[in-house]
Amino acid sequence: MAEQKESLRLKNKHLPTAEKIYHTVDEMPFFSSGEEALLQFISTNIKYPEAARNADIEGICVIEFVVEKDGDLTNVKILRSISGNTDVEVVRIIGLMPKW
Repeated sequence: MAEQKESLRLKNKHLPTAEKIYHTVDEMPFFSSGEEALLQFISTNIKYPEAARNADIEGICVIEFVVEKDGDLTNVKILRSISGNTDVEVVRIIGLMPKW
C-alpha cells in the first residue's frame, strides 16, 4: 500500500498543479444529498449479481475513485474484491451516481 501511494505521488509530481490528484484536501467531497441519500441511492440501484447470490457470495468490496472538480467520479478501482461479478456491479453503480 505504501508503495502504491508513493507511486501515485511520483506520478502526480510531474503533472501540472491543476491535474494533480490530491489524497488529502481541506474539505472532503461528499454525495450532494448527504450520506443517508448515498446509502439510499445504492440500495435502490444495486442489482446483486445472480451468480454471486446463488453461490452465497457476500462481503464488503472496497473501492477507490477520484472526485473531479466538477463532481464527476472517475478512475474507479477495486481495492478489495469479493467476486468478479460484484466488482462489475460496483463499477456500474459508481457510473450511475450523480455529481458529488
